[in-house]
Amino acid sequence: MQRYGVLKSDTNLDAILSLEIGDILERRLQTQVYRQGLVHSMRQARQFITHGHVAISGRRTSVPSYIVSKEEEMLIDYYKNSPLAHEMHPERPTRVQEGDSILDKEA
Repeated sequence: MQRYGVLKSDTNLDAILSLEIGDILERRLQTQVYRQGLVHSMRQARQFITHGHVAISGRRTSVPSYIVSKEEEMLIDYYKNSPLAHEMHPERPTRVQEGDSILDKEA
């Protein structure tokens, strides 16, 4: 559970027993793709994953329920041969840098 980022290394039995379903659901690939801003919605995350547009460490992954470890979390990206790998693809969300306003970019 520590490797998946659900529990901290100094946890005790009470922490394990107090786990909720949401703690596990947050580690799913579908949720991680959505939280990282690679898609517009959770439904689109599931679609992109099942259609083979998402990769972890360059390896295509087509299982939305895959539990992502902390090490793999920052290695999630579009699959290199996917049409979505191109930044100008219309289905890709626009990423806004922290501190920037999306309103400034549209003007």
